[in-house]
Amino acid sequence: MNQDDFLLIASSIAVALFAGHFFYKRLQRHRAHRWPIVRGQVDSTAVRYEGGGELAGAWVATVKYHYGMLGRAYDGVHEHNFVNKDRAEHWVANYVGNQSLRIRVNPRQSAKSILLDSDRT
Repeated sequence: MNQDDFLLIASSIAVALFAGHFFYKRLQRHRAHRWPIVRGQVDSTAVRYEGGGELAGAWVATVKYHYGMLGRAYDGVHEHNFVNKDRAEHWVANYVGNQSLRIRVNPRQSAKSILLDSDRT
């Protein structure tokens, strides 16, 4: 196997993994539309740059939150990737500290939750 073949195989695997992760996340978000909604609160927000260089990275906006279900307390983290910093900062500006949230909770595993932009109050 020469170097070109190796690079082609490695690139194909990387693309397949990225596509698989992307579709898994979309499926998870689609299923979450049927999960029950509970009230929670924003704990904190942040924006950070992740990646290997100026063109290969992404701005990651993070919302940390907490909620209660069936008498137990849970924490959650929701992250959203953006191409530029301004969009990431604009997105997190919608989640101010101590703001009430509508959180979708997996009915089978209360510790698994997700924020949907469509549920934002």
